[in-house]
Amino acid sequence: MIVNNIGYVWFYVGYALIMVVLALLSALFASIGYKKAKLKIIYILLKEGLEMNQIRNVAIIAHVDHGKTTLVGRLLKYTNTVDIPDNADIAVMDSNPIEHERGITILAKTTSIKYNGDTINIVDTPGHADFGGEVERIMNMVDGCVLVVDAFDGVMPQTRFVLKTALEYKLKIVVVINKVDRPMADIEKTEDEILNLFMELGTMAPILDTIIEEIPSPNVDTTAPFQFQPSMLDYNDYIGRIAISLIVCSSAHVHKASVLNVS
Repeated sequence: MIVNNIGYVWFYVGYALIMVVLALLSALFASIGYKKAKLKIIYILLKEGLEMNQIRNVAIIAHVDHGKTTLVGRLLKYTNTVDIPDNADIAVMDSNPIEHERGITILAKTTSIKYNGDTINIVDTPGHADFGGEVERIMNMVDGCVLVVDAFDGVMPQTRFVLKTALEYKLKIVVVINKVDRPMADIEKTEDEILNLFMELGTMAPILDTIIEEIPSPNVDTTAPFQFQPSMLDYNDYIGRIAISLIVCSSAHVHKASVLNVS
């Protein structure tokens, strides 16, 4: 009996040491950054003869029950990665008994599919708010996210959380509006809600950057005599009439205005 007890003790000590080592490795990967955390994936892919430009690492994010896991199952079936009968449960990623019982994803899971010579590594994430930590934990493993939104429910609280988290990691976002065949689905309303959500989360910088990069500066001859042709008129109780237009030639300076008499 003493020998058996000692055996149990060593078993639990060994198990505890393994858990500590795994925790330290997770913390190490999180601290040294995204590239080192993907060394194992890169090794496997290079072993298969793939170039880095043939690899995509994405996470599927959404509010609970908006169809993340079903979408992953359909992708697996479409690419013939997994043989799923037509009448079978498509949520093949949910392997935990509690997940089957409750019908939701609790733990993040990974899979890989091949499409047109490229390899797409997919992380399926939980949508329930109670398991949001799983979403935050895997963001440094991917280069982009697929945001799934139910066409009937629209943007929900967890939609905001997962998108905000992905944007904080500066990830590329692909939006998928799901369940468009549901009765009362409103695709246009859902599109507006998604756009408003992006704006609320402060993603206007790309628009402003594009304006600066793509729109040319005014073509004005600053050495020519002053030319100004009003295109818009306004009125202010304190200033009076206001003429608004582009200065075609010459230039003007703020706080250096002169009086212009118009007859």
